[in-house]
Amino acid sequence: MSATSKPKVVILGAGFGGLNAARELGKDADVTVVDRHNYQTFLPLLYQVSTASLAADHIAYPIRGALRKSGAKFRMGTPISVDHKNKTVKLDSSEVLHFDHLIVSMGSATTDFGIPGVEEFALGMKNIHEALAIRSEIMRRFEDLVRFEDETRLSIVVVGGGPTGVEMAGSLAELVKGPLRHDHYHASKHIDIYLLEAGPRLLPMFTPGLSEKTLRQLENMGVKVMLNTAVKEVAWRKTTLANGTSITSEVVVWAAGVKGAPAINDLSLPVKGNRLVCDPTCQVTNYPYVWGVGDNAGVMGANGKEHLSRSRSSASSRAKMFRTLSTKTKARWQRSVAIRQLFK
Repeated sequence: MSATSKPKVVILGAGFGGLNAARELGKDADVTVVDRHNYQTFLPLLYQVSTASLAADHIAYPIRGALRKSGAKFRMGTPISVDHKNKTVKLDSSEVLHFDHLIVSMGSATTDFGIPGVEEFALGMKNIHEALAIRSEIMRRFEDLVRFEDETRLSIVVVGGGPTGVEMAGSLAELVKGPLRHDHYHASKHIDIYLLEAGPRLLPMFTPGLSEKTLRQLENMGVKVMLNTAVKEVAWRKTTLANGTSITSEVVVWAAGVKGAPAINDLSLPVKGNRLVCDPTCQVTNYPYVWGVGDNAGVMGANGKEHLSRSRSSASSRAKMFRTLSTKTKARWQRSVAIRQLFK
C-alpha cells in the first residue's frame, strides 16, 4: 500500500455489523462488502414473517441501496478461502479480493447443542427461507384441522425462552386468537402453543421483573410456558424432555441459541466454540489485520472465557441500523412490532 492510497478493507457479511462498519469506514478506506445475498434481512422481525404478520419483502433491504452514500462497493458471493500471506480472499465466483484489513461479520446460524433430532425435525429461524417454511407448515397443519372437523389437536412447540422464542410464541398466540379464530373457530380452538425454557425464567438477560411480567402476559395469551424444561430429543411429532416425559409436537420451532456462521471455519483463522478467537480489541488473536464482529467474535478474558456481551453490541448495531431506514419503512415496522404488547 502506497503512502497516498487508501487502505483496502474487505468486509465479509452485510448484517448490522458489516453495514455499519462499511458506512463508518467508507470515507477513509477502499471498502468492499461481500455477502451471499444482495439484500440485508432485518432479523428481529423474522418471527412476524413466520406468523404471516409481515410479508418477506418488508424485512429485506437491498444492500447496494444501504451502501449507496458510503462509497463502499458490493460483491455477492461466499468466501471459500483466505490467503493470509498475500492478504487475499477468494470467493465462490472465483473473484479474488485483496485487502489490508479483513472484517468478519458473517452472522450466526442455529445451534442444536448436539441434541438428537433438532436438525431433522425442528425448524430454525435465521433467514427468510426458514421463516417462510415455518409459516407454510403452520398454515398447512391448520388446514388439516379445518378438514378434519374433529377433536384432533395441533401442538406448536417453541424451544428457547430468549427474545426470539418469546416473540415467536407471542406472535403465534396472536395469530391463533386473531386471523385463524376468524377463519375457522373450531380449528383455532384446537391449537396448543408451548414455550420451553431450560432455565428458571424467560429473558434471562433482562431483569427478573421483566421476566415475570413477560411470563404472565404470555400465559394470559394462552401460551403454555414450561420453565426449567430442557429438551432431550426431538422426533417426529414428539419432543422428549430431560426429565423423561414427552409432549406432542407437530411443529417445533428452534430458538434455543446461535453459533457463529459455519463459513468462518474456511478462513484459516483460530476458532473456538464456533467463534473467532479475538483479543479485547476484537482483532483476531495473532492476526492483527483481521477483526471479528458480532456473533463471529469470541473475545476471551484472562480466565479463558468470553467476557464481552455480544448481545449488547448487537442491540446497539440494530438500533443504529433501524434509525437509518426510510421514514415510511420504519413507521410500518414500528406499527407491526407485536412484542411490545407483551411489556405493557
